[in-house]
Amino acid sequence: MNLFDNLASVGITASILQYAVFAIICVFVLGFIWKYVIIGAGIIFCVYVLAMPVMGVKNEAIAEANATILKVPVLTEEDRIQKEIDRNKPLFLVDCQRYGDYTKQECEKIWDERSSSPKED
Repeated sequence: MNLFDNLASVGITASILQYAVFAIICVFVLGFIWKYVIIGAGIIFCVYVLAMPVMGVKNEAIAEANATILKVPVLTEEDRIQKEIDRNKPLFLVDCQRYGDYTKQECEKIWDERSSSPKED
């Protein structure tokens, strides 16, 4: 009992020693699984943040945000084909001059004739 009497004279009682031993065991066990504890706390935090209702957002703010979204025009099939034709014309002119030994005016004439002729299916 001499050890406990010496500790008690400094202010450390048996119950404080019991709590200290319990805390050391808890720290030792948490030392093995600390990564899982941190990951679990992070997941709980994310779920908590995502589950919170949106506070302070008014319908006017939502309507204003929706109004600023760019409207993308919907292209019809004919518009899409025309856009594709317009995009391919410079490529055709270069290839026509390079591989066909035509002048630029002749290549443009060929392009105009082919694009104005009725499409065959």
